[in-house]
Amino acid sequence: MAAMNLVQSKHRSKYYYDRKHVQHFRTEEMVYVLFLKNPKSHESFSIGYYVQYTHNEFKCKFISYRRETEQNEDPAKWFVSQLYMLAEELTNMYENPLPMKDVDQRSFVSDTICTSVEDRSTRRMSKSEIIATLRDNIVERLTTVVTSTTITQESRFSIILQNKEKYISFTKHIDGSDINFKFIDSFRFMSSSLDKLASYLDKLEIADKEFKKEFTDVQIELLRRKGVFPYDHIKSFENLNETSLPDKKSFCSSLYDSGISDENYNYAQTVWKAFNIKTLGQYSGLDHYLKTDVLANVFEDFRSKCLHTYELDPAHYYTTPGFTWDAMLKYTGIKLQLMTDIDMLLFVDRGIRGGINQCCNKYAKANNRYMESEYDEDEWSKYLMYYDVNNLYGWVMTQSLPCDGVKWVGDLNNDFFNVCDDTLVGYILEVDLKNPKSVPDTHKDLPLCPEHAAPPESNQEKLVTTLNNKERYVLHYVALKQALKYGLRLKHIHRALQFNQKPWLKPKIDLNSEMRKNVKNKFKKMLFKLFNNAVYGKIMENDRKRVDGKLVNQWEGRYGCEAYIAQPNLHSCAIFNENLVAVQLARTEISVRKPIYIRLAVLDLSKSLVYCFHYEYMQERVGDNAKLLYTGTDSLIYEVSDVGMYAVMKTDLHESDTSNYPADNQFNIPLVNKK
Repeated sequence: MAAMNLVQSKHRSKYYYDRKHVQHFRTEEMVYVLFLKNPKSHESFSIGYYVQYTHNEFKCKFISYRRETEQNEDPAKWFVSQLYMLAEELTNMYENPLPMKDVDQRSFVSDTICTSVEDRSTRRMSKSEIIATLRDNIVERLTTVVTSTTITQESRFSIILQNKEKYISFTKHIDGSDINFKFIDSFRFMSSSLDKLASYLDKLEIADKEFKKEFTDVQIELLRRKGVFPYDHIKSFENLNETSLPDKKSFCSSLYDSGISDENYNYAQTVWKAFNIKTLGQYSGLDHYLKTDVLANVFEDFRSKCLHTYELDPAHYYTTPGFTWDAMLKYTGIKLQLMTDIDMLLFVDRGIRGGINQCCNKYAKANNRYMESEYDEDEWSKYLMYYDVNNLYGWVMTQSLPCDGVKWVGDLNNDFFNVCDDTLVGYILEVDLKNPKSVPDTHKDLPLCPEHAAPPESNQEKLVTTLNNKERYVLHYVALKQALKYGLRLKHIHRALQFNQKPWLKPKIDLNSEMRKNVKNKFKKMLFKLFNNAVYGKIMENDRKRVDGKLVNQWEGRYGCEAYIAQPNLHSCAIFNENLVAVQLARTEISVRKPIYIRLAVLDLSKSLVYCFHYEYMQERVGDNAKLLYTGTDSLIYEVSDVGMYAVMKTDLHESDTSNYPADNQFNIPLVNKK
């Protein structure tokens, strides 16, 4: 078992600020990389990259390479050689800066505060780190780039991984240079297709600027829409030398199991003629050029929005959750207490349970007058109703949440049950609960207090709801009050933990929600929704699930494969080829750097809202006529008998968001409460 290391520390005082201040990371230089490959063999036949210089747009450039035959250099190896050339170019640029004006010189001499990090420091900054942004399936691209480095060359690199086959980031250290290239995947920031993200933008400034260097206005207009390419048609390098566009059938995609429309094929023919394309390889280069510039456009626009809203640059992070966590801490100014008592940590950890997902009743069939010809008047009227809680975790994160003052409660005779939900002091309790015999009929569809247990005929534990009595059950005091209100009985309190709480996360959540309401641009709307979801994702992150890993290209030595596989914490290996192995290691020490009591509170409060809807709305409003069929984390499906549910909805419009109903819906329900 890994040793537990509890870390008590405040959040970093240095934030990754505006890209204008680049002494530390120099991220005005971004590199956007795209590969084109055979989708079946995954063999790359083309690669291109775009270098973005924020402070010198005249130096921005797109460079590509296409492998025309098997004898030509592999695109990944070509790219590694380009990295060395780019590192040399950037080193020369940094070592020979432009002369400062007199006013800048005086300001530099007199300043004692680093504008990058708001820290009184005159320390020499560390190595320059150039961010290289990839798109989708970073694993394949990273391993391709790594394997392209020859074994005879001293090669240094480091990785952050989820497991031996799935990487988060990769850093290539350029030998003999102060330049490092850090590869990140834009998909970990914006998990939509590149085409969809581009469609959200009002304009593609980078793409338009690059296109004007080479193309006419008519040609540029053709490039403003999504291109099409017959990826599955490319079986060998000879296909790239074809002198005509393949027929329409060749554009069928095995990945999506579909072909292309006549409109798209006609568009491809028009592009072929307008650009006077000679070979299919040349056509692929045009598609590559377009997508690389679009990637640069999308990520630069994403950076600009983040910098404008939070004054933080996401290029210094690996994922959106990591970025939004820092943005939240910076915006709210909250200082969260980390637990240094191992007993406290294990106590809270026992109370962390995810959302409930279960099928309560296996079969139901609707029968009501809205089904027209399928309605059977001789049978009971039945409605199948699907309810989904709007923005469940967004709501929870605006409630009073723990922040500090975590300590054991000495006097367990305190009145924990008359404490308000939003009081300044809250509790986590370990209790014994009894399920009285009079309760099961009302609780049979959705029992209270779910627990981790192995279902019948299974050895794997899952989160299940049962009518069993609960012993030494750890839960949030709001969830306990709710359980007692609905009929469970308290037998004993073993331990209790108290904490200070307030709605400290509400300003950040409300900011994103308000920004999302006020912007018309789809890209911005998507971002602000993403920022709220990502905060929740970071709260849910479990430090224990992190792993260590190494990419090794040698057998012997301290950092060779032989040494790693001999370690007792070896988990597994993935062999890419005879010169490259990924080694996954279990962590021997875990540093708990998250306030996990927040995770418990968020999960328990979210379940309490779902329970509230079931017990206080559906059971009170419909009674025994409602039968729960299924529940997900934030959704419930009911079979309702002999009650006109749409008439009930009209009466209780304040409870529902009907904004997505058709304006002329057959239920005559007004469109209200858009969230």
